[in-house]
Amino acid sequence: MLSELDIGAFIRAETFRALPYNGFSIDQFSVKAAPLTGYLDEGDVIDLGNRTFQILHLPGHSPDSIALYEKNTEILFSGDAIYDGDLYDTVFHSDRAQYRQSLQRLSELPVSQVHGGHFGSFGNNRMQQIIELYLDGKGRIEDPAAWVDEQLSEEA
Repeated sequence: MLSELDIGAFIRAETFRALPYNGFSIDQFSVKAAPLTGYLDEGDVIDLGNRTFQILHLPGHSPDSIALYEKNTEILFSGDAIYDGDLYDTVFHSDRAQYRQSLQRLSELPVSQVHGGHFGSFGNNRMQQIIELYLDGKGRIEDPAAWVDEQLSEEA
């Protein structure tokens, strides 16, 4: 769950392109957690009939980060573990040492396509570049408020 500081960095009045409903006020907005419906553990398999996904536990960005990996196609749904942009490891629950281990694990996984939790999809070469940048101490969002400001100014 995001702390008040983190929420204020990412969810601000200027991040809304349109009001969700009449009378909407950013001051009354909050992020509500989804109710727990079950547990997933490392190695569990989700069988959709014509597709199966293995659960990979990838802590670091957050303690319970997971990815879904389809071995037959080498497709990875990575959530926030990796995406095509600077990685965010300064959340109150982030653990950089665990993040490094998770990214090193991903670097060894045969992956054809990554569908991250943010930005566009990408292939293995780009995944390796993102991981290498992070492991070299680059490609990180250190100040989320400044990062949001930069994104907004680029769009203007």
